[in-house]
Amino acid sequence: MSQPSTVTLKTKLAILGAFNISGKALGVGDKKFDYLGAILLAITFTSLLFTFNNAGTHGWLSPNFGLWCLWSIVMIGAMVTYAIKGRRQLIDYSILKLPILRLRLFNYFGLQFINIGLSFVLPLFAQTVLGASAMTAGLMMLPGAIVGAITRPIAGRIYDKQGPTTLLTFSAIMASAALLLFWLTTDYFTVIIMAVIYALLRVGFNTGFGTAISDGSTRVPLPQKSDQNSMFSMMQQYAGSIGTSIMSAVIAGFEIHHSTVTGTIMGSKLDFLLLFVLAIAILVSVLHVKRLEAGQN
Repeated sequence: MSQPSTVTLKTKLAILGAFNISGKALGVGDKKFDYLGAILLAITFTSLLFTFNNAGTHGWLSPNFGLWCLWSIVMIGAMVTYAIKGRRQLIDYSILKLPILRLRLFNYFGLQFINIGLSFVLPLFAQTVLGASAMTAGLMMLPGAIVGAITRPIAGRIYDKQGPTTLLTFSAIMASAALLLFWLTTDYFTVIIMAVIYALLRVGFNTGFGTAISDGSTRVPLPQKSDQNSMFSMMQQYAGSIGTSIMSAVIAGFEIHHSTVTGTIMGSKLDFLLLFVLAIAILVSVLHVKRLEAGQN
């Protein structure tokens, strides 16, 4: 008689477990899932994406963009009000009262915004303006990915020995320098120039990205670490979505009034400038944390 397969046995056990094992997760108590909070959060984030999509489709001065801006502001207000006064909470937003945690979250969000935004702009520029193939545009990003992979464990060892401040400062400076180079050299781009500058950017990104969340986790007490991790993970995913949306909307806005090539050049240049300003803001946030910590000591 043949023995049942491992897959069949696991399936039977799963069915038996589903009907016979019950109980609540530890620490849940009488709490129930915050469906309204989840819905408000989803509508707010989706509204912001549609807002910038309308900017790219109809223009930044169009009534469509203005109406979506108003709607997004209303939804943000509703979500903030509910987070403050609601009885249930999808995430414990009270951890945002910690100033250093807020700044680390901004650092984390900003670096991901820059990273994903460039991952959209650079291949688009290479194909549309330089006439590169899709494969060439993809390979252009490979050196940066390799450099970033090498940088991450080195950054981890430095973090263990020296703490976050040096790494995060270096990260913000490298990101700012790379984005400034992107902005200044846009008119002289080649695939090689873009690949080299992107590799520099990835050094900055991989130095600071993991460091920001690691240091952020030390700023909250143990019972709130799950909320901190959830918030950082949520903002990481959303940074990618909103980053791509805004970068594409800027380029599409120029393409409404110019040719595709000209619009891509002008839009990309403005994107680089916006990301450079964001990188400078990240640097300021890192230095501000340093001042706060010095004041505490």
